[in-house]
Amino acid sequence: MQQPAAAMKPSEEERCAIITLHKLGKTNRKIAKALKVSTNKVWHAVKRYQEVGNGSDRPRSGHPRTQRTPKVIKAVAEQIC
Repeated sequence: MQQPAAAMKPSEEERCAIITLHKLGKTNRKIAKALKVSTNKVWHAVKRYQEVGNGSDRPRSGHPRTQRTPKVIKAVAEQIC
């Protein structure tokens, strides 16, 4: 049974440690054993590092949230009525 994506996602500290050990030439299996995390977690962190170039999250896609200020709400209400 596959774990939810949140369970496989390493914390910021885990990701930093994984990347550091990866840079030192350790294998994914040895990193997982040393940090007591799954090899899948290590694989995802290393893959992200190789794609993005650092340990940070990838940019999120999607439309940005709109502003819901009283001024904007009033302007929209005036257009509707």
